[in-house]
Amino acid sequence: MELIFKSGIFIYPIIAMSIFGLFIVIERTVFFLVELPKRRAMMQTLLNGTNPDCDNPDRDNPDCESDTFFMQIAASIKSGRFEDELIEIQVEKEVANAARFLSGLAVVVQSSPLLGLLGTVVGMIAAFVQIETLGEMVTPSDLAGGIWEALLTTAAGLIVAVPAGIAYTIFQSQAARYERWLLGNIYQIKSNIENKEAKKQ
Repeated sequence: MELIFKSGIFIYPIIAMSIFGLFIVIERTVFFLVELPKRRAMMQTLLNGTNPDCDNPDRDNPDCESDTFFMQIAASIKSGRFEDELIEIQVEKEVANAARFLSGLAVVVQSSPLLGLLGTVVGMIAAFVQIETLGEMVTPSDLAGGIWEALLTTAAGLIVAVPAGIAYTIFQSQAARYERWLLGNIYQIKSNIENKEAKKQ
């Protein structure tokens, strides 16, 4: 706590950034580890030709409930008509859901070290002003003390930015991978519907 008080006012927005970034990391971790596997399983079910009746509001299916994405795909499979524009809109929403909050995490990655650097610059200015005030009475400890206190905010900013940057890269990669996987399965479902309709004719 003593180090925090010595770091100046810029340490507080860095702390706020760290809390905000931690919230995003936890939320996205839960999504990619818990929610995404469920959505992959549901898509695989649709791809295998097993219609989970997501378009049936009377069916108690928690995976389909209030999920227009799977409802639209299931309805297309059931009707034998693939609505390209509607499905495309739903795919865009699904991809956006996978990348949710990542822009906020990017702000944390970019802003934290800059806030730390700004705090260090302000702290260095204050330290040199104090040295000038002391004049010939200044000692090496006065100089070193002012500098290391100023550098605390840079260290704090990097401590926040580095793990946040690693998390951002991982989440961005997972979202991009899910998008490719999703589009591939959508095209496969569309092909299956078209082939089934062609055989009827």
